[in-house]
Amino acid sequence: MTKKDGGADAPQQKSRLKITHAQNDARYIALGRTLVLAKSPDWEDELARANKKKNGSPFVYAESMFFSLAAIRSFCKLSFRVLEGVAVASIGRDAAPGYRQIHRRINKINVSIKDNIISARGKKGILNMAIDGTGLSPNARSEYIRYRHKVKHGFIRIVMAVDTDTREILSFSATDETVGEAPQFEDLVSEAMQNTGVKPVAEPTGSHENAAHKDMQGEPEIIMRADGGFDSREIFEYCKQHKIKPRIRVRHNATTRSRGISRDRGTAALDQLGGGITDPAEFARLTKDEREANRKEWKKRVQYGKRWLVEIVISSFKRLFGDSVAARRWKNIIQEINLKVNIYNNMLRIQRKAIAATQ
Repeated sequence: MTKKDGGADAPQQKSRLKITHAQNDARYIALGRTLVLAKSPDWEDELARANKKKNGSPFVYAESMFFSLAAIRSFCKLSFRVLEGVAVASIGRDAAPGYRQIHRRINKINVSIKDNIISARGKKGILNMAIDGTGLSPNARSEYIRYRHKVKHGFIRIVMAVDTDTREILSFSATDETVGEAPQFEDLVSEAMQNTGVKPVAEPTGSHENAAHKDMQGEPEIIMRADGGFDSREIFEYCKQHKIKPRIRVRHNATTRSRGISRDRGTAALDQLGGGITDPAEFARLTKDEREANRKEWKKRVQYGKRWLVEIVISSFKRLFGDSVAARRWKNIIQEINLKVNIYNNMLRIQRKAIAATQ
């Protein structure tokens, strides 16, 4: 590109940046409005629906109020006693719940990821997913106990399946540090497909060429991108059975042997590292440098770089909510992460509305 061409393009690029900054400002302003706890006229209708078939004492507070308090707690990292003060200042002393009730109701909120994401059926026939994991630290009290009593330092492993088109979290799993990321692949992908309206369809075992099973008519093409931590024959076999196109980085010393399972992983190794080679014997003679050169071409061809969007989502998630959890019991830890995931997806919905309003 000549200097003259670059100068001509510069003002246009600067203009696009201005629009992006304005949209980001609108996004955060709209998000801040949602963190203000104010009595909503919809609470009465919500309470009426919740108490319609309830046995015992009726609910006094709408669940959406506690979801708002959970959002305030997640962003501002407040204790439940401070949340009680927020509720008192917002809706009055007589109408506000106590911190014990806030704690109990927040840990019992029934919220599903499926209700807070865009259905894949509304997109252009392709569901682009990426999967990766990260670690979250336990609460400060647990850290002290680990240090004081010489307990091995552990962490909470969270693995996410992300839609790389909308950057929404489609599913997640949380375990301790003893469980790896790869064993959670099947459950995560299955849940992600169900949350997006894609029904997992399995081929008959041992008959990949047989098309007797029903095709997923009207369902999007599914593409899964993941790093080398998910390079296993079982995962490639699962992707084949459920019509998922794997874009998983295989190891540079991968072989084409099937070892009693399917040949899908060997086929992926040829496609990724072979550079058009189909003969396994010729493929085995390739050097490491030759395989890596072929991998670079493969990355461009399949747009493997989109996998980094899951890293961006994880970074944004930890930047918003921190890299630790405040809950102590395991079921409350799962609930806290679940609420944060749904709050994050809600934030993306607010962002889209704010950006649409500026256009």
